[in-house]
Amino acid sequence: MPERERRQCRRYVVALDVWAEVVSPAGVVDDSAGLMRGTTRNMSDRGLCVAWDRNPMPTALLKCRIFVDGIPVAIPTLAKIRWTDARPGEFLAGLEYLLP
Repeated sequence: MPERERRQCRRYVVALDVWAEVVSPAGVVDDSAGLMRGTTRNMSDRGLCVAWDRNPMPTALLKCRIFVDGIPVAIPTLAKIRWTDARPGEFLAGLEYLLP
């Protein structure tokens, strides 16, 4: 039996740079985790898939900045890692937006 599709929103293929820092539930940046850099694979109204430069901590809370070409400022958001998938040469993670 095929696996049931769990996506609730349509995904849009887009490649945008993303920078993220791990934060505590109180919103304090965890400096020991360092800055993660990645590129989106797709986005929806509820989250995004990102290919990161290193393996993110599962269920981590992230303070993200999303960069759009031609725009001089980054879009900030808070997101939670919902799943991870380590593949040869890349680390994928599904993020759920926590701020609209």
